[in-house]
Amino acid sequence: MTVKHFFETKLSQVFGAYAENICFYYFSYHKKISAKDSIEQLKLDGIFFLAQYDLNRLLAGVPVQYVISFIEVLGYEFETSPEALIPRPETEELIQLIHELHLHANSQKVLDIGTGSGIIPISLKKKHADWELVGIDISTKALSLATKNARNLKVDIRFLNEDIFNFNSTETYDIIISNPPYIPKRECLLLEDSVRNFEPTLALEVPDDNPLIFYKAIINYAVKHLTKNGSLYFEIHQNFGEELLEEVKPFFQNCILRKDFAKNNRFILASVLQDNIN
Repeated sequence: MTVKHFFETKLSQVFGAYAENICFYYFSYHKKISAKDSIEQLKLDGIFFLAQYDLNRLLAGVPVQYVISFIEVLGYEFETSPEALIPRPETEELIQLIHELHLHANSQKVLDIGTGSGIIPISLKKKHADWELVGIDISTKALSLATKNARNLKVDIRFLNEDIFNFNSTETYDIIISNPPYIPKRECLLLEDSVRNFEPTLALEVPDDNPLIFYKAIINYAVKHLTKNGSLYFEIHQNFGEELLEEVKPFFQNCILRKDFAKNNRFILASVLQDNIN
């Protein structure tokens, strides 16, 4: 019996048809175990216990990206861990959008607020070698992961342990980006078990009565620290797009609410500060 068949048999008892997706990801990216390996061969090689350990974690609901400690974003390999959110396709889409809109912009200074595993600044640095990238996060453990990812991908990123609500800085930036926590607490209770039980609540949850709390703080910071023609990019909750757009409009001349690949409101793009700012 192949280890893939063994995994699918066990996982399908818990996850049904979704077991096939889990197995596809696991065996596509695992560094030591192949879908074609037989259980007998893994036992002879002395690594079947690794496969069994991984399977037990998957059966417990641990996201496959955490089990193999790896995810690919825009062709770059990032380590993952429960210290930071698993990057979503929407964030990959945001990175590509920023890259394309600033394709010919040289020497940009960019700040990523709530950087997590560092995929936004690292990916942009890989595409724009002359840009200066800074990432801040309140979690020291997430920053350790981001630092490791930057080292593995051989880019120089400045990571800072900062809280946006108390971030004192005299620096200015050409671009500020953020994918902050934006899921109301009551909605977090309805998330899939794999998200609710294993991904960091700190990076997900906001108060029910103030879901835009992080965005408001970031806007306040941005209007003081963006260059006059600078740009602000947000990844957002699809239900708060119009409301957040109204928060941004008083400060920027160009404001756009943009949909993602699934046709959901997902991004705010704002640029050029109003004349009465700064």
